[in-house]
Amino acid sequence: MQSFRLLLLASSISAITACGGGGGAKPGPDAGPDAGPTIAGLGQACTTPATCPANAPNCITYDDSGKGICSPLCLSGGTMVTNSAGGVASVTPDPGAPPQSTICGSSYGQPAGMGIPSCETFVQYTPMDKPVAPSKTYTDVKLVCAIVCIQGQTCPAPLHCDTGREWCMP
Repeated sequence: MQSFRLLLLASSISAITACGGGGGAKPGPDAGPDAGPTIAGLGQACTTPATCPANAPNCITYDDSGKGICSPLCLSGGTMVTNSAGGVASVTPDPGAPPQSTICGSSYGQPAGMGIPSCETFVQYTPMDKPVAPSKTYTDVKLVCAIVCIQGQTCPAPLHCDTGREWCMP
């Protein structure tokens, strides 16, 4: 499942920036706001890293609106290999395995059914090809946590599910 999620991200890598920087995102379809409790930690609304808590210190923006969500770094110093079509073939260490996967879960305090914390949002890789090139190895890969909204999961308020990316977004 994790490698499939990363494959979906390959077309969205250029749309994500860390620490409140600008982005060039093309917003996906909006599924509308979902009901639920307010968020603290992973998924907390932010405009700069200064507005994020210690357990999710990065403000990740998905477009030029300046609105973002707080998230911890869950993978640093990794390696990514792309396939012949330019999709992500592998990331090491595995973002779906501990300790990467536990970082996301421990910073997310929502009840079951309110999104799935997952280590899958690329914020850096070297070289920063946009888009990623086919059959290439990238180093210094950094990922942050996302909240995934698939399989009947809803997003905690005030986030909504971007059905194109399958992420809870501001």
